[in-house]
Amino acid sequence: MEQITLKINGLHDDFIVDTVISSIMRLDGVKDAEFDSGIELAKINVDTDKVSKDDIELAAKEAGFSVTFK
Repeated sequence: MEQITLKINGLHDDFIVDTVISSIMRLDGVKDAEFDSGIELAKINVDTDKVSKDDIELAAKEAGFSVTFK
């Protein structure tokens, strides 16, 4: 298990947070996630044997957001 922290650009309300959460949480290997829309950061606990940073980035992009890993 690894915790990945990333900045998701454009998070500014609960509806948008729900959209990103849904996209990322659907990935096999994502265990849980915490999002702070005020500072646009997400902390995601993942099984790195099942999901990669590229998978997470793609899921966010498909939801309409760009990400930067911290």
